[in-house]
Amino acid sequence: MKFLIRSITLFLAMSLFVSVQAKTIKYDLVQLNSHSGTIQYPGLDFLGAKSAILTITKVAPLFEAQLTSLEITFPNAAKLMATNFKLIEGNRYRAIVNGAWVYKEIIVELDPVQFEPNKHAMIHVFVSERTAFINPQLEIPNRSALLFDAFGIMRDITPTRVVDTASVVVANKKVILSLKDRLGVRESGVGFPDGFVVDALWYGRGVKTLYLGAPIAPWDFDSVEVIDLIVEGTTDTDLVVSVKFKDRNGSEMISQRMPLKHLLDEAYGPTL
Repeated sequence: MKFLIRSITLFLAMSLFVSVQAKTIKYDLVQLNSHSGTIQYPGLDFLGAKSAILTITKVAPLFEAQLTSLEITFPNAAKLMATNFKLIEGNRYRAIVNGAWVYKEIIVELDPVQFEPNKHAMIHVFVSERTAFINPQLEIPNRSALLFDAFGIMRDITPTRVVDTASVVVANKKVILSLKDRLGVRESGVGFPDGFVVDALWYGRGVKTLYLGAPIAPWDFDSVEVIDLIVEGTTDTDLVVSVKFKDRNGSEMISQRMPLKHLLDEAYGPTL
């Protein structure tokens, strides 16, 4: 009995460790477009997809991305949900979906892609004509059996939370800074830096998002644990902000100090 209790305790501890070390990231596709392929069924319209959401899992210590699900909705067709993706030759993801629309089986394929904001994603969906049953994901789909293509630009929609806050006064107005738990990339894809995300509430001027440069490559953002927001200085001209964080190895680091006034002027426009 004691052995059984120890085994259950160890199993629960290991499960908790894995769940803590695993991160789930969600992307939707903006500028989404879709069009029908060579196979068309009366009344089944794949034009103008409304949304496409990709769910990615990353597990420590390598934090390599694994596509776990893809959901596409249409204005004139039932939703498509694909899971159990496998990474196949050519760094493509492929999944088999049973009973989608009027078809016994379809193949969902995602072209090679970097799972990062502002990267392009291309999806192909085929009617399955497989003859192999041992490992159907490896069967090459008939390109003439294309149902539809969908494509767009990835935007990170993973929910975030605030891990630390600070309050300062700039230009005689209170500024509340809220540090998010995830690093981010500007949606416009323009401007620097990308990195740590801080929401600023500047009394009388509204809410804006500030980005503090991080010594981490964008594809490695999800391996970082954000800890604290550090604010130093007392006046408008000498206030600087930085972030304490842990890298993928668990080592604590502090980002480069950034002049707060510069960040605010960049987000809000120069202070009068």
